[in-house]
Amino acid sequence: MAPVKELPATPAVPAEQLDVEDRIELGVGWLLENKNRILTVVTLGALIWIGVLAYDQWHTRQMEKANDLFFTAENTYRDAISETAWASPERIAKMTQAREEAEKVREQFPNVPLARTALLLQGDTYYFSGDALGTSANTGEAIRLYEEYLREATTPDEKAIGSLALGYANENRLFLTGDSSFFQPALDAYEAVRKSGGAAHLRYEATNSLARLHAYTNNVDKAKELYLEVYRERYKPETDLSLEGGGQEQMMMNLLRDRARAFTVGTTARTALLGLGVDVETLEKEADATRAGS
Repeated sequence: MAPVKELPATPAVPAEQLDVEDRIELGVGWLLENKNRILTVVTLGALIWIGVLAYDQWHTRQMEKANDLFFTAENTYRDAISETAWASPERIAKMTQAREEAEKVREQFPNVPLARTALLLQGDTYYFSGDALGTSANTGEAIRLYEEYLREATTPDEKAIGSLALGYANENRLFLTGDSSFFQPALDAYEAVRKSGGAAHLRYEATNSLARLHAYTNNVDKAKELYLEVYRERYKPETDLSLEGGGQEQMMMNLLRDRARAFTVGTTARTALLGLGVDVETLEKEADATRAGS
């Protein structure tokens, strides 16, 4: 039998020499050959897209539910503040209701940022329930929750807000009980706000609070120094309002203007300085003269 003669291999035609029909035929062939692989990739891509879309929708619904629960608690809290008396049974009952409503946010949505805010609100429900003079049980519970909030806080503003609340609660406990052991925790909390890098109005409020503490312990010079720090910080010529005429009216408008909800700290410092015998009017005249000469 004659040996089978092998045919020479057909040389590959360069792609650039193929006509349109050849290119289409090659493309279809490649698609048919790889259809399972293509189908897998397309299906996987579709599933990923559907998953992302479904997660976004789920996350949006979760946030809406968390917001609804939180605002229910906040509204109950605000009603307690506006409609009931300090340390009254009615206020305590209303604040307890608000605290329980806030706890639902914590339980059902523990991983959303609003859960931390709900914890802060729970502390506020204790603090603003109020304590009669000589007692501090509610304030003590507020301190416990504020400390827990600070352990969870992640941003400079959250840390500043938590420390400020903690300072208020310790300071209030100091005044309620006369126990000097609460002085240092309050002082430390206010100093933490000043170092937190949080919003300016929080730092200024903490400085005012520090001054108040020092005045309470008869450290008048330190109190004046801190009040003046706030007073001068809140008056910055480069942030003057554009009023005709300038002068004293301009100075006072600048002192009172609300920049990031901070206008009250300036007036608080001014009032405190007047109470400590500081000649604020002279300071204001000097500030006017400085601005006029600049």
